[in-house]
Amino acid sequence: MLSRRCVAILLLVPLVLMGFAWGTPLALRALQPAVETPTITSGSTPDGAQVFAQQCAYCHGANGDGRGSVVLNPPARYFGRDKFKFGTTTANTARESIPSDDDLLRLLHRGIPGSAMPSFDSLPREVKLAAIERVRHLARQGLVDRQVEKARKNDDDLEPEKFAGTAAAQSVVGPALAIPAIAPGTLEAAGRGKLVYVKLCASCHGPEGKGDGPQVKDLKNDDGTPNTPRDLTRGLYKAGGEPEQLYARIMLGIPGTPMPASNTQPQAEIFDLIAYLRSLPQASAAPVPGP
Repeated sequence: MLSRRCVAILLLVPLVLMGFAWGTPLALRALQPAVETPTITSGSTPDGAQVFAQQCAYCHGANGDGRGSVVLNPPARYFGRDKFKFGTTTANTARESIPSDDDLLRLLHRGIPGSAMPSFDSLPREVKLAAIERVRHLARQGLVDRQVEKARKNDDDLEPEKFAGTAAAQSVVGPALAIPAIAPGTLEAAGRGKLVYVKLCASCHGPEGKGDGPQVKDLKNDDGTPNTPRDLTRGLYKAGGEPEQLYARIMLGIPGTPMPASNTQPQAEIFDLIAYLRSLPQASAAPVPGP
């Protein structure tokens, strides 16, 4: 006869598998060992390394190399090698787009919908900022490691100070993107926006926004892995579906992916495109007329 412990495990396994199948953090939360939120006393500063070890290393790895205790597909971000994707800042002098603290706080608050990255909105702001500083440190270290590997591959001299300076320059947060006030979209604006969508987006995201454009089979990320465009009719955006976030993604693109920047388009067209994108989930949810 099975013990109560065995029965509990057998009941938990299907839930864990379902969590992986749905692509949500459910499985991670079920498997991840319970940890305590770092205690903050008056006037104290949270230890970023400790916060990262407790809250982030399970997926991202102790050194931020994406090799945590759980296997993810795609893997968790390797800081310093994989680019930051969801900032609202323009490129710095080293042509890198590095998100601001506000960008990363927003990401920690909401998580990344449609991925295994959960929300950490319950953590105090000071703890989140400590984790962000640790992430920036690991990203700089990752950039140094890349330079060391390249130097060894080319049989060049190792220059630690030079590598550290280059990594620091690449890690500077660039100027913030000027995001204008975006008026609520109208049916007329969405109609005009569909024409802009066909011109700029349909080849990847598909004629109806379902992620099935003719170029899908050829799309790859910078690291060579296949990239599947987002099904826009679901209304599930990794950086958020607010007009301001859609504006940033259109203007800046998504670094490390085939999603390009469209910052040369007239602003009026961008506004119309946002209105059309925001209309897609409602249109896909509308009931199909009967005969």
